[in-house]
Amino acid sequence: MEYRPYRPKDLDRCTDLAKEAWPIISRVADDQNALPFMRAYVKHNLALSDYAEVCCDGDRVLGFLMGYTKKQKHTPEQKRENSRIFRDVVRGRYGRVKKQRRLLLSLIISAVKVEILCARFDGEVLLFVVDEAYRGHGIGRAMLDRFLRYAAGQGLKTVYLSTDTESNWRFYERYGFTKYRDFYDNGLSVMTGKRMKSFIYYYPLQER
Repeated sequence: MEYRPYRPKDLDRCTDLAKEAWPIISRVADDQNALPFMRAYVKHNLALSDYAEVCCDGDRVLGFLMGYTKKQKHTPEQKRENSRIFRDVVRGRYGRVKKQRRLLLSLIISAVKVEILCARFDGEVLLFVVDEAYRGHGIGRAMLDRFLRYAAGQGLKTVYLSTDTESNWRFYERYGFTKYRDFYDNGLSVMTGKRMKSFIYYYPLQER
């Protein structure tokens, strides 16, 4: 296994992994549109990141982690890229999903909500996926270890993340993250058609 920085050529594979890890997208998009929408989602998180790493077996990406340490403020280029992605999604350049405008607004509301609730924490795990076929082999733990060491090296005290029942949230509890609180997830609720909660977890870095 090799751990290396994310490269632009990894986008297609990371998009495939994100779609497989988040099958709920199929509730609002058919196969033709789900993949482009997830591509926009990966690019959005990448634009927010100051840390992006993949785990590879040869040329095949088995997992990736994108994070933000908040030590480096988002650059004007990053902000412009995210604005461009959002405009392109609204215009349908990344496919169409059901209730598209409502869903986009709800996802923004959820993201703002998490940011406000987690203002006390330093860094964030933005997007973290391991190929389902390779889970249980220590790849996820190794990738998280590497990010947390990096965050600690940047002087951070805590790292947080948000997750939900559609994701492998138990992994974080086994790793040692502490549940901070539940919150009403607007985006997840629009996708499922029912009221859904998501969870915020945090991890102290003092001992790393």
